[in-house]
Amino acid sequence: MANKLVPTPGGPQLPDELVAAGLSRLPGPIRRAGERASSRFIKFFTAKIHDCSTRAAYALAVGRFFQWCEAHRIELPQVDPFVIVKYVDTHRKSVPAIEQQIAAIRMLFDHLVAGHVVEDNPASCILFESRTVTTASPRVRVKVAIQYEPGCRGIHLALAYCRVRRGAGPFFDLYGYCIGYEGGGVYDNWSFHVGEHVDVGFISYTPAAWGGGGGWADDGIGVSGLARQEFADGVEPLLDLVQDRLMTRWCCWDDEGDPDLRPAAKRRLNCERRRGLYRSPGFDEDLLAFLSPVWPISLTFGAEAEERARWVQKSLARRRARRRGFVAALVKYPQLIETGLRLLNREALGRCGRTKLVFASDQGGELVVACQWEQVTERDGERITTLKRDLLSSENGKTRLMVVSTSIDSAVRQLLDQEAISWREIPRKEFRHFLSEEGDLNLSELFLTKNTP
Repeated sequence: MANKLVPTPGGPQLPDELVAAGLSRLPGPIRRAGERASSRFIKFFTAKIHDCSTRAAYALAVGRFFQWCEAHRIELPQVDPFVIVKYVDTHRKSVPAIEQQIAAIRMLFDHLVAGHVVEDNPASCILFESRTVTTASPRVRVKVAIQYEPGCRGIHLALAYCRVRRGAGPFFDLYGYCIGYEGGGVYDNWSFHVGEHVDVGFISYTPAAWGGGGGWADDGIGVSGLARQEFADGVEPLLDLVQDRLMTRWCCWDDEGDPDLRPAAKRRLNCERRRGLYRSPGFDEDLLAFLSPVWPISLTFGAEAEERARWVQKSLARRRARRRGFVAALVKYPQLIETGLRLLNREALGRCGRTKLVFASDQGGELVVACQWEQVTERDGERITTLKRDLLSSENGKTRLMVVSTSIDSAVRQLLDQEAISWREIPRKEFRHFLSEEGDLNLSELFLTKNTP
């Protein structure tokens, strides 16, 4: 059965469903945009929306918006994201009411775009915060990216963020914290929000207001609707969570108040004297490309980072192979330690002696050798003395402990002498020369590669 039409002054006749929803006439900007715009407007409410309650709510939202546009002499082609945000700012309501208005306008303009009435949907890039963000959920995962540049005094950029879905829709909120080097010894740090749409990607960027204050500054990219607004409930704890995760695991402040990587982070990235790049699994690299227009700094990833990652993996594999090769050489050639030894047992240990070798000595008794390929440093000293107590407390007096490595720090040597612990340093050059003299090609080739750890 055909819809019953109701005549309206100054425009086409409207279906009774539209009149029942509260629209007695076409909005002025729609009517003046032409017959195609009027037809698409009517079809949106009759063919697109079938639920009476939804139709009434959307008709009220759209009607009020175009009334405001008409009062401000804004025609349909002039509607852009800034017009919509200004309208919402002048009609302050609860967050659900704002989101419903934006949804109604967005759906209408989608229909107008599909009918070739307008070219773009001005409401597609507008985001508003939900009222509550849950921060205690274990599903909130923080992603981190680090670029360490020794040439610019350390950290070039350290960024952390978490992604939170907004309700059941296609929108996400990214809350992040960044530390950046701006040149001339000047660092800056700030929190920020990035809006994301599943089908579009990143669409808005808003930094936190200077000096905190529990609010947002101006929009940096796109229109988020957060500019000069206070934080919604739960946002500030979420920003604190992201910042705390970055500062406790990766970064710290030095005595001069400048940011730096923690010693453990430097060891992990192996960047005390070289450039370091890191991104946690799942880090979205497109985020950095999106932010580059407003940030004077950026991370370098892509092919260069992949090449660096491959080099690191190869280096780690070669280092592990050399550790095993060093132990194998001591087992095969115990004369490297001292003459008259015969292997009795081997056992894997911790850092202070990655492997424990037990030899029988021609001098009588046993020699326990704690060996490692890397240099023995002061941080190994306490562990070595603990190893002595654990291994020798129940042994007879003829058992000796010796530390064997390619390099032993001078302070550790003094500690070992004080503890009556023998030590043997086999320089790497001497070690390689010995293997070459023995003609052991399998082991010697393992240690002849240059420019590797």
